[in-house]
Amino acid sequence: MSTKPTVEEAILLLTDALIESKGWMRDYADAIIRDAIDRTHLEQAREIEALRADRDSWRDQASARVADAVAFADQAEALQTDAARWRHIASMFRIMSPNIDGQHCYAPLGQLGRMRGPSLAAAVDADIAARSASTTEAGG
Repeated sequence: MSTKPTVEEAILLLTDALIESKGWMRDYADAIIRDAIDRTHLEQAREIEALRADRDSWRDQASARVADAVAFADQAEALQTDAARWRHIASMFRIMSPNIDGQHCYAPLGQLGRMRGPSLAAAVDADIAARSASTTEAGG
């Protein structure tokens, strides 16, 4: 089996071939070959740099997508909490006067006055927790 020549050996072989086939001077043939190698390396370096830029862009896009997903998950959690609050408050009302046009009158069941907190959301959350605790104690 033959071994691959080193880069310098390959340059010498190519230089000899150019001297024999074209009649060029050794220095000129060597310069042409080394220039071609440099251009090839430069093109490869540019391709590598472009690939690195693409990789960085893709990484940035992926990071942005992850941030969006986290934000959407936070929004979904907040919406679920708001929906639970709404269901809790809605359970405290009943239809007082149904109208045929769908614009019914609702009356509170008398439980609204006992909710307390620094905000309506906090008051509803505290009432939900209190009801859950009393339901757990009564059931267990």
